[in-house]
Amino acid sequence: MNNRDCGGSSTVLGRELFQDESLWLLYLYWRQLPRTCAYPSRRSIDPTEIPSSVLSYVFMIDVEWQDEEPSFIYRLVGTGIINHYSINFAGQTPRTAFPHWFQDLEAAYGETAKSGAPAIARYRAPLEDKGYKLVERLLCPCSEQGERVDLLFGALSFSSVTEASGYS
Repeated sequence: MNNRDCGGSSTVLGRELFQDESLWLLYLYWRQLPRTCAYPSRRSIDPTEIPSSVLSYVFMIDVEWQDEEPSFIYRLVGTGIINHYSINFAGQTPRTAFPHWFQDLEAAYGETAKSGAPAIARYRAPLEDKGYKLVERLLCPCSEQGERVDLLFGALSFSSVTEASGYS
């Protein structure tokens, strides 16, 4: 059975899409996880196997479905992310954690949840008392049942405006 038979995506991200080596290594880790049908499950994610260079920047987002529309709750937020945003938003929705720009987050999360395809993106993010940082984000779909995305697993990479190139 292939991913399309299960409702998943056959999308493969190429190395050239990643500016941050740690995110590339996390993507390769996700790709090798055992799958139940189309997606790996949350239970297959082993923190001791996650590359140490990215572990504190990992996040998990629960995906809940109602009338074919996903909603999102941050399940786990790494300490590196918490330090950059100056807030632990685990247990919150994007709307409550980031009231001024939650629409962009929910759109990106929704695209990955609905398509079942991993995604890499770069964007500018406002950080409290730190101005703007350039962020690279990896989103990878997971599912306990294997057919419908119920968790987004990923990580963030932060760089200053002067360190980054190729961000829009």
